[in-house]
Amino acid sequence: MANTHTNDYFMLLKNLDTHAKLVLISKLSESMMNNSNEKVFYDCYGKLDTKESADDLIQNIQNSRQFYRDNITL
Repeated sequence: MANTHTNDYFMLLKNLDTHAKLVLISKLSESMMNNSNEKVFYDCYGKLDTKESADDLIQNIQNSRQFYRDNITL
């Protein structure tokens, strides 16, 4: 299956004109220069951008939950 994808990408690139290929190479190079490995790593995990402590976040999430039965407690 991976070979099929490789062939598809090759055909796509083969059919591009020279200008489009140069633009693609330029954009790929630029994106690799602008991304630090650390930023890419943390972006994969959806890091929260907040100054709130983990305990406060947990408490806020627990307080925001609404239950339909009165006898359920956390």
